[in-house]
Amino acid sequence: MHGQMDQQRLLQPGRQRAALDRYAGDELVKPLRSYEQAYKRHRQVADQLAELTERARERAQEADLLRFGLQEVEQADPRPGEETELREEGERLSHADSLRSAAETAHGALLGDPMSGEGEMQDAVTLVGRA
Repeated sequence: MHGQMDQQRLLQPGRQRAALDRYAGDELVKPLRSYEQAYKRHRQVADQLAELTERARERAQEADLLRFGLQEVEQADPRPGEETELREEGERLSHADSLRSAAETAHGALLGDPMSGEGEMQDAVTLVGRA
């Protein structure tokens, strides 16, 4: 029994191969199964090799990055206690704007401008207190 478009199936490579395998008969079944198993194993090993190669490449990149970081640390030549000093300096510098503003206020007060403030005369004690 045939359908109208049965011959169209033969355009598909998988269908062609299956038709040829059926035509070859039973003597081809055993070598074909052996080949299929070998090919399947080959694909598994090839996939595993690709994965291992990718992991090795990633490890090599990570090792290069770590070597570069180590080289940077060695060039910086850190000394004991330097981290604490840097942390304290960073804390102090983080308040630089408020320190600058306070210094400007103190400078203005020490200049002795009696009219700086709320529009009233300020005595020396008040100006020094503001400074």
